[in-house]
Amino acid sequence: MGFLRRGEQSRRSRANKSQTPSTASSASTPSNSVSTPSVPPPTPESSSSWLERLPVELLQYIFFESYNPNLALCNRYLINTLSSPYMRTAMLRSVIVDGSLPKEEYKVAMSGLISRRFFTLPLMRQVESSLWERHFRDRLMADYPGARPCPLAVMTSFDTWPTNDPVPWTLSMPPPVDHKDEDGGYSHLLTWAENNPIYIPALKYRVAWQMLDLRTITFPKHRFLLPPYTPAKMQFLREVSRRMPAFWAGVNLEDRGVWCARALEIAIRKRCAAMVYLLLSYFHVDLDVSLIRLAVMPPDVGDTQRLEPELSQQEDAVSRHDDYKMLRMFKSPTYPDDPQIASVGWLREVMLEWRNGGGRLEKAGWPRHSPIIEDWVWVLFVMDLVASGGKSVAERSLRYPPSQPAPESFPVKVAGTMILHDEEVWQQAARDGGPLMEWLMVLGRPPADFFVMVLGHLSDG
Repeated sequence: MGFLRRGEQSRRSRANKSQTPSTASSASTPSNSVSTPSVPPPTPESSSSWLERLPVELLQYIFFESYNPNLALCNRYLINTLSSPYMRTAMLRSVIVDGSLPKEEYKVAMSGLISRRFFTLPLMRQVESSLWERHFRDRLMADYPGARPCPLAVMTSFDTWPTNDPVPWTLSMPPPVDHKDEDGGYSHLLTWAENNPIYIPALKYRVAWQMLDLRTITFPKHRFLLPPYTPAKMQFLREVSRRMPAFWAGVNLEDRGVWCARALEIAIRKRCAAMVYLLLSYFHVDLDVSLIRLAVMPPDVGDTQRLEPELSQQEDAVSRHDDYKMLRMFKSPTYPDDPQIASVGWLREVMLEWRNGGGRLEKAGWPRHSPIIEDWVWVLFVMDLVASGGKSVAERSLRYPPSQPAPESFPVKVAGTMILHDEEVWQQAARDGGPLMEWLMVLGRPPADFFVMVLGHLSDG
């Protein structure tokens, strides 16, 4: 078991602890006595389990052969013994290379591994590159001589994300030798190859062109769709999506209606426009009026305890710099054919002008810049992107009143959106004051009898 030598570190650390009764008894045994090695049974005085009493090398071997990363989570001792980078990487490599592992067991094992924090983007790329060169390259080229990645877009209903990079399980094969042009040339060979792709069945090669085939693996929604929201996490999700092109399809309809709706609310409260866009566009979460109201209300309004502990995993709202970087990771997060929608880069320019005390928003009558207002403008912006795709409730709540002409762009005409004339939004602004009330007073339109109601509350107080 030479590959288990990393376990010696755990054995040394265990030796520093106080001697257990079993250790003391073994130390008093004469060295020339002959006995059969056995695992002493647990005693009431000892809290250790049978598993913990095994030799470290045997325990690591069981962990390695089980393909169960959760074994290391049983207690602190097993975490210290089984959580070395070597053990994690060795298990990952073994799961991928083990051709005798049935597809269902492979799916369970890989789904558990990619959901763990140690499975990072650098580790994934490292394992992919080494296993492609050592194991899967020769197998694929032996089955498909002359094959190369076919530069076809991912076959989904979305053409924006993942990118249109070559798909590792779509191959282009060389055309027949006698396949010539009418003039005897071969100028059309590339076109022939691209128009005659070969699709590799799922998991036929678990690594193809240095990319894991994750088409049957369960999408780790808890890891990627909940806080903290960072550019590094979004970049990792983007790379996973290339290997799992229909990653949203792995989330069942019940989760989309309940779990993803909860994730969307958390993203709105954290003002993460990139995650709001991802959940609305790819997971088809319904965007009801209450969530749109929440985009312009204080993030802590209402009952937030039901969103814990995930809501507290990121203390503050996402920074505009990080949110912009995450939005730019989508290939094209805007609909270029929609004249009402501006690009993400254009909105950033407008926000920078406003932040510096001028520009188009100032000419449109906006009040002075407020980071709070800028945060929810970004969230409304991505909601508007999805609303332009036909979401009925969002259409009524975000789109401009039918009596008004089509707006030239967002957000210069955002004051015309119907959500900013919503009675509940005005009531919340009256209770809290601050930038939202100032913004509404300048650009919004209060509902009927709003000021009469406010004066009534003041007189009652």
